[in-house]
Amino acid sequence: MRKSRFLVVAALIAVLGIAATAFAQTNAYDFTGKVPAGGTKAKPKITGFSFNYTITDPAGNLPQIVKAYKFTIGGAKVNTRAVTTTCTAAKINAATNDQGCSKKAIVGTGSISADIGQVGTPKSATCTLTLTAYAAGTNKVALFLDGTAPGACVAPISQAIDAKWANTSKGAALSFTVPNGLRHQLGLDVAVTSVKSTWKKLSRTIKGKKVGYFSSVGCKTKQRSASVTFTSEAGVVTPLTKNIGKC
Repeated sequence: MRKSRFLVVAALIAVLGIAATAFAQTNAYDFTGKVPAGGTKAKPKITGFSFNYTITDPAGNLPQIVKAYKFTIGGAKVNTRAVTTTCTAAKINAATNDQGCSKKAIVGTGSISADIGQVGTPKSATCTLTLTAYAAGTNKVALFLDGTAPGACVAPISQAIDAKWANTSKGAALSFTVPNGLRHQLGLDVAVTSVKSTWKKLSRTIKGKKVGYFSSVGCKTKQRSASVTFTSEAGVVTPLTKNIGKC
């Protein structure tokens, strides 16, 4: 039924003669984050965190599609060994759902809003997807997007994205590229406009020492800096940095 509705939307766009127009269009980006203050490199503070972002077109049309993201949270580090139960993107995509994944592998949850149509034109439909982040091995995360709930999305979206964690000089960084099949379906563009995510406070004891999946380790200043780098399909790289609270 969802695929049929999506085909109808595609057909209507074709009948109305709506087509993507080649012109300079610039997205507007913003993000927010929240990480509890405290912790040092010597005594990390095990915690969870939240991270949200928005992508809009100032003209109110479908924004340019972003294909790659990199989020960096300053004064933080990640240790994926803190979660031993895993569920990979390959496993989820082979099954076309996450029913075979253990809840013990969940490290984060959230929601995604997306507009459907043609870039640079008014949106034709919207999608609300649930986001579940699964531990997927050393420095790996599977980001599962599900739009199969009744009325959630006209597109039959049920797919996981491979993402990677890294500890950098600037903090804990998560990066991933969205597969083409999630960015375009049946000739239509699927543009993410909003993402909200909450990551769990998780830990386990390794060799007698308690380690956290995510930890605050302090900052050089009293404010915690975070950044996001958005890369559009056109290859436009847009970095955005701001303070997200006390550190």
